[in-house]
Amino acid sequence: LEELMSTLERTRQELDATKQRLSSTQQSLQERDTHLTNMRQERRKQLEEILEMKQQALLAAISEKDANIALLELSASNKKKTQEEVLALKRERDKLMHQLKQHGLL
Repeated sequence: LEELMSTLERTRQELDATKQRLSSTQQSLQERDTHLTNMRQERRKQLEEILEMKQQALLAAISEKDANIALLELSASNKKKTQEEVLALKRERDKLMHQLKQHGLL
């Protein structure tokens, strides 16, 4: 009976130690999960900022093309070269607008 009691006590001690390790592991897992969630939120925020910067860059490039087109049209004598420049700028602007639409930014 003493041997069984001794075995039972050792088993209880091992169980307590295992419970303690499990608790520690669960706490560590919770901390890592929280850290992962924070990292995902930060990544999402950074992606949104990148998307916004890309949109701003495309809009700035489109505005630049519009300004160049307007200047050429205002100062244009009907030179063929000027008309070709206007058409080239309009094509470039259309490409930029297509990029905006393609990325769902418009």
